Amino acid sequence: MLDDMNNFFSNPKNGFRMRKEFKQKAEAEDRRIKRISSIIDPLNKEDFEAFMVKFFVWERKYEEMFWDRNISTYSTFLNEICNVAQRDGMELEFPEDYTFMARRFQYKHFVFELYVGQGSFWRIYTTDEKIGFQTQ
Repeated sequence: MLDDMNNFFSNPKNGFRMRKEFKQKAEAEDRRIKRISSIIDPLNKEDFEAFMVKFFVWERKYEEMFWDRNISTYSTFLNEICNVAQRDGMELEFPEDYTFMARRFQYKHFVFELYVGQGSFWRIYTTDEKIGFQTQ
């Protein structure tokens, strides 16, 4: 198997194809982040909170639709919101008693936490903990 991998990677055609595919995926990711940024960056605190509340309702329905099919997932849209929040937000310290926390940052007045163990989930809440959401 290792020989097959070495042969694959040593072939210039495969390397070009992989670089091209990686570049296309990176460009698509950049376009999605710019699109999401153009929607959420201009929002003030109250409008962003209203947007997130509506989004959490939609996201919960999306997750439940897949959960009913025995698929644990969350939307690409949630992933992109988290990417924008991480890129434009402020990194926060990890509490000592949170062993499985992988990322923690604040964007506007929402705190985004990613937990990773045998699975992973996002916990998103306002700094005053008035509004909260957790992926399944």
